[in-house]
Amino acid sequence: SNSSAASDVYKRQSFNIVAYPVWLYALSMGEVTTLAPLLGFMYVTTAIYSWFVLKERLSKKEILGIILVIIGVSMMGRYS
Repeated sequence: SNSSAASDVYKRQSFNIVAYPVWLYALSMGEVTTLAPLLGFMYVTTAIYSWFVLKERLSKKEILGIILVIIGVSMMGRYS
């Protein structure tokens, strides 16, 4: 229903409202070049949150994208 969909949108946005201040705090504590790869990881946590809490289905492409972001972030952390 429309009210359920609207509720899900608000839940997703509430997650982002928490994520951005945490990101800004991290920027104040560390170097941008070190922290920038973690910005991509925010999308992964949002997708996992949507799947786990909101019971949204993830397509194969989305799962592949999540895996690639995790690999990329871990490589950036390891080699930077």
